[in-house]
Amino acid sequence: MELQQLKVLENCQVFRRWGVLHIRCWKEDVAEAVLATRSLLVEPIGQLRIAQKIQVSVAKHPVALFPVHSDKQFV
Repeated sequence: MELQQLKVLENCQVFRRWGVLHIRCWKEDVAEAVLATRSLLVEPIGQLRIAQKIQVSVAKHPVALFPVHSDKQFV
């Protein structure tokens, strides 16, 4: 079920730059669907230390920017 919710990312450009994971969507309804899956994105991104923030945008216009909390401890 979670994988089905994340399939919306197929319609977006996803890249990382300067500690920010950018999710660039081309339609506003796709960006809203990505924001609805926010809880599914934050935890794995934080655990893998891929980025410190996630930015969702529609056609290069930022819609949302939220932090990714990760534990800085090394195991």
